Amino acid sequence: MPGRNHAKALVDQLRRAESALHDLFYEATDDGIEALEAVLKACREAVLTRMPPTGDNVLTVEEMAAERVRVQNELDVRATQQHAVG
Repeated sequence: MPGRNHAKALVDQLRRAESALHDLFYEATDDGIEALEAVLKACREAVLTRMPPTGDNVLTVEEMAAERVRVQNELDVRATQQHAVG
């Protein structure tokens, strides 16, 4: 999220979607994971549509996408390491 207000709005949006997220989080199938990703993406897009980023320290769409990829790669590495240990 580009800023604190956007992050707070995303958390609020996710809380509204909590029941669907809760069910999808525990659904360990590919379809469940894809559905969870779709809900998370829709919540993020709803916030950014409702509250377009403004200000000097705002990330561009490309920068946010690059950060998302970086964080996902980091999570993937951690999961691989945990799987190797466990």
